[in-house]
Amino acid sequence: MLAAAGTEARVELERRLATRVHLDLRVTVEKDWQRHPGIVQRLGM
Repeated sequence: MLAAAGTEARVELERRLATRVHLDLRVTVEKDWQRHPGIVQRLGM
């Protein structure tokens, strides 16, 4: 899912800027996110 989002964003940026673009995507994860219902709901799962 992250790769698809990155590819889509890169293609859109390249189209708008008319040049090649390199994206460096980083993801941060909250500790024990799977154990906290509020966090899971906020993520839309």
